[in-house]
Amino acid sequence: MEKVIHPLAHPAPRPRLLRVAAYARVSTDQEEQETSFEAQCDYYGSLIRNNPEWEYAGLYTDDGISATSTARREGFNRLIADALAGKIDRIITKSVSRFARNTVDSLTTIRKLKEKGIGVTFEKENIDTLDSKGELMITIMSSLAQEESRSISENVTWGWRRRIADGKVSMAYGRFLGYDRGEDGTPFIGGCKMPVKYVAEMFCDRIAACRVYQKEKYTDASPYDYFQHSKGHLCRSEHGHGFIHPETSELLTRWLLLLKEQGEDAAFLQIRQELKELRRA
Repeated sequence: MEKVIHPLAHPAPRPRLLRVAAYARVSTDQEEQETSFEAQCDYYGSLIRNNPEWEYAGLYTDDGISATSTARREGFNRLIADALAGKIDRIITKSVSRFARNTVDSLTTIRKLKEKGIGVTFEKENIDTLDSKGELMITIMSSLAQEESRSISENVTWGWRRRIADGKVSMAYGRFLGYDRGEDGTPFIGGCKMPVKYVAEMFCDRIAACRVYQKEKYTDASPYDYFQHSKGHLCRSEHGHGFIHPETSELLTRWLLLLKEQGEDAAFLQIRQELKELRRA
């Protein structure tokens, strides 16, 4: 009896997984926004990896960047470039406002992706851009998001103008040398702590000025006495304002007092020793 050999049946090829990427964005660096940003990242990472029909294609993010324009959104621009380069099949994001608040930018980007067969899913609005009604819904939602952004901007601008009109100014005090925030919230010139070598220059300036103005009446006590006389409006008190920082004032006072009590040689010797110690440190 002839033996029949049946060919081995080849298993059906596995369907290619859909390469899915997510986009997350918050527009400010405030703490509650940072929490929202982290939550978006964790959620979409888990969502994509837990779907057996999807392949994780990356998480693209912009932290503390506004969506009114795509120009400064590095994460967003990299996402679109990778998608158009054929690395991504679908994009998931939280809402239209996370994607773009500018209607023109939003529609232009979505149409470019749609031409390549790449869809964008907006979870909050339940919109799929590959759906026949998707573009109409995107137009409406993007317009609303753009109007909301414009309204927020106008309200913020109005608030700034009112504060300025009321004499209230908001400043980044850490970036303004010599300015501090007063107890009433208004800025004042509080003086900045000077490096020791500059305090040594201030010491020499006071000696020179007193010698010029007092001439033959000058003594080693003159610079100290003059500084004490002007301290009221130059130096910052515990609750008041002034041009010289308290620590700078304290060091200068100590050196001038040494000059008054022990003379120039002792004072300059002490200053040189302190400068040498700083250079060794």
